[in-house]
Amino acid sequence: MTAALLLFVVLVLVLLTNFGERNNAVKINKAVSSLYEDRLVVGSYIFDYAQHLQSIGEAAGNPETTFLQKTKAIKTESEKIKQLHLLYLKTVLTPQEKKEFEVFFDLCKNIEKQTLNGEFELVKCTAAKGIGLLKSLSKLQVAEGKTQMANVTSLYTFSNFYSHFELAVLIVIALIIQALVLSSRKRIHASSLPENISMN
Repeated sequence: MTAALLLFVVLVLVLLTNFGERNNAVKINKAVSSLYEDRLVVGSYIFDYAQHLQSIGEAAGNPETTFLQKTKAIKTESEKIKQLHLLYLKTVLTPQEKKEFEVFFDLCKNIEKQTLNGEFELVKCTAAKGIGLLKSLSKLQVAEGKTQMANVTSLYTFSNFYSHFELAVLIVIALIIQALVLSSRKRIHASSLPENISMN
């Protein structure tokens, strides 16, 4: 009965551990996916934004180009920024990132208005402000990435501890079962011996 009870405990423990590890694996997979899609990929978007804004600033400040050439160059870069907006908005953002991005989004709209009005010096200044804002967004990205990485490490450590704990419990139960088997053999062996050897 004791051995059967211990085997039942082993079965329950294995099932619970398996369920816990599967749940943990899902969490780790989700965290790693978010770390890639919402942090690393978005980091590349921020870099692309900065390049387009730099090109806008250079086009606006180029004294050798005409009004039409400036307008065309800025419009081309603005269209590329709009495409990045669509990709960026698909990612999961923290409340602070959303707030910063809304300011950046409005700034990009202002560049288009300023370009139509021929305010190229103002366009140049706005583009520079946008690059400064992107630096702030990049810092938020790195900070959130570190937080997510810490969560992944914590989940992995917990999963590792859980596995070691399960193994230790299984070893203890196996030793107890072995001890029960050996003690029952001794009892059987003792009961099979004659009660009074001298009488034989």
